[in-house]
Amino acid sequence: MKTISLAELLRSDYNIKLLSYIVLNARTGKKFTCMNLPKAHNLLRYVHNSSTVYRDSQGNTVYASDGEVVYTPKGSRYEVDTFDIKEGGRSLQLDFLIFDSDGNEVKLCDKDVCVFKCKGDKSMIHLFEKLGRLCESEDAIPNEKKSIVFEILSQLGAPERMHTQSSIIKSGVAYLRLHYNENPSIKKLAQMCAISEEYFRRIFKKELGVNPCEYRNKLRLSKACDYLTYGEMSIEEISCLLGYSTASHFSKEFKSAYGVSPLKYREMR
Repeated sequence: MKTISLAELLRSDYNIKLLSYIVLNARTGKKFTCMNLPKAHNLLRYVHNSSTVYRDSQGNTVYASDGEVVYTPKGSRYEVDTFDIKEGGRSLQLDFLIFDSDGNEVKLCDKDVCVFKCKGDKSMIHLFEKLGRLCESEDAIPNEKKSIVFEILSQLGAPERMHTQSSIIKSGVAYLRLHYNENPSIKKLAQMCAISEEYFRRIFKKELGVNPCEYRNKLRLSKACDYLTYGEMSIEEISCLLGYSTASHFSKEFKSAYGVSPLKYREMR
């Protein structure tokens, strides 16, 4: 099976299949092992209010603590123990298969266990919990669930990129994430990063797989789902709050992304 880095994956088209989600309460002394039966799927595991220690097939020890995400590829072998459990300790787990644009199955690392440092990033647990609610809903739209997985992978890829060349555009990306309801110019974002507009565009597309406008729109629509699910604002109010020029423009963009209108989406929640 081909191995593809997250940075490379996010610059291409890919597909998620056989998506399943489960929440497991953390319990001391409960050991899981797949040493004799390698994993049949890729697994992403968000560790919450607890810590874990993995021992892989090569005898390596890998730790993952509260707020971190563990990735184990299909075919990996390991055993894992949970310790330092606090109130509400649990793991939010996502099993899936991933395919590249040519339909070939791929994995995201050659190791049995890979840990992403996401401490302090509350958006990650919110994404896992949001995915869990969708998986429990009989009315959930398959593409909507996949869009959350894409966002999780995108955020996990950010630290990998931001430690290298992408540190150049880190300030611009952070601004977009906080001000998704605005329409900042490329000139403004480039100035934040002390680089030219052309270079900012090129690095942004290379590292995030989309242009700044597309990235901002994805953030807007993700937030729209939250407003429609948990809020009581009208479609017009939501569109205005998110920075759309008109409610009809918002509705068109939303339906293009999720296959239903905002009103229909709200009725299905």
